Amino acid sequence: AGLNVAYDDKSYPAGGPFPEVVSRDGGIVMITFDADIEYLEEAEISGFFYCSETVDKCDEGSQGTKWMDVAKGKVQQVDERTLAIELTETPGGSLAYIWRESPVKELYKLPIYSADVFRMPTPPFKHQLD
Repeated sequence: AGLNVAYDDKSYPAGGPFPEVVSRDGGIVMITFDADIEYLEEAEISGFFYCSETVDKCDEGSQGTKWMDVAKGKVQQVDERTLAIELTETPGGSLAYIWRESPVKELYKLPIYSADVFRMPTPPFKHQLD
């Protein structure tokens, strides 16, 4: 990523896959990324956090205690660019990815990487669900 950003070398990616479309249909959230991904089921955590309020309300306070872990078994890769997340909580709310101070303890143990030779991790993000 550094070669792309600092030296404008487009033969390297500027970053990892990022959500292009996030939609919710009942209890399922679908996330489609802007590049092919690899979701590592052996990762330490699912990487996702859910809060039943707006992003701003979820972030109130200094501890972020409103964000709840989404269990690993509730996230599945359905095709090269799409994840399905089972959320049976109330409609609406917010979803965050890798929103911890130290999300994992080992190298290459984040849940989502690009499915190419660069293996770039997906950066943290938050999204308001409809």
